[in-house]
Formats: sequence, structure tokens, C-alpha cells
Amino acid sequence: MAGEVRIGAPTLLALLADGPTVRGQGFRGLAAGIATAIRSGEVPGGSRLPTERALSAAAGISRGSVVAAYDVLREDGLV
Repeated sequence: MAGEVRIGAPTLLALLADGPTVRGQGFRGLAAGIATAIRSGEVPGGSRLPTERALSAAAGISRGSVVAAYDVLREDGLV
């Protein structure tokens, strides 16, 4: 899609560095951090988030945690 912004895993993790830590917070902490970045405009609306595998590898967390976090974001209508 033209004009679509893709956010890479390292970029997203850098945005989360000032917020809740990804490790030790589980999927809820990850979801909260991404939600804050979306609501604040740090992640532009309509952006494509990193793939589950890319984010889990970059963050050093399980893919299941990323899946669960993305599910929370979908339920909240943020993605």
C-alpha cells in the first residue's frame, strides 16, 4: 500500500526504551508500551508493526508473548 509506514523491531523497541521494559513485564507490559507509543503519535496511525517473529527475536521474548500483546492491541482497537 502506498504511503504505508513500516516500523521495524529495533525502531519500536527504541520507542519503548523510555516506557515500560519489555523483559519482565510480559505481554501486558509490551502491549501497554506499544499502546502508549500509538496514542502519543510516536507510532503513526496506520503503521505496520513488526512481524511477531522479528519483534520477539529483537526483544528476546517469546513469540507467544508478542502474539498475546498484539491480540490486546487488536481488542483495544489500536491495530
